[in-house]
Amino acid sequence: MQHFEYSIDVNIPVRVAYEQWIRFEESPSFMPTVKHVVQRDDKTLDVTSTLAGMRADWTAEITDQTPDARIAWKSTSGSGSEYTTTILLQPLGESRTRVTMKAEVDPKGVVETVAMKLLGRPFLERRVKGDLAGFKQFVESRRE
Repeated sequence: MQHFEYSIDVNIPVRVAYEQWIRFEESPSFMPTVKHVVQRDDKTLDVTSTLAGMRADWTAEITDQTPDARIAWKSTSGSGSEYTTTILLQPLGESRTRVTMKAEVDPKGVVETVAMKLLGRPFLERRVKGDLAGFKQFVESRRE
């Protein structure tokens, strides 16, 4: 299993950061590999993403939504790989928040296994960093 953890500071209040992360259907606006998300109910997401140009459809279970502190989800079916993502939010004052993304990926599906063999760990590290950078740009530009 591959483990990644990165943080970024954003110029928005922790409440705004939390509320944006739980708008799962807006994830494609700042996560380049996520193409489509449908939230079926309080706990279930249907996700379409691409990795190394290959499409993957999968279902995720929302495992934690602690207001202004933590959001987590994990894959339950679909692509074959196991994904677990946790977003931690730490207020740095009234209008600044540290966002930490912890991701675990166990590439078992064909798409992910091929991508890992071709592109390796640096690709997935860039993906996590890119998702956080995209989040920062997205939420800060919406605030202006």
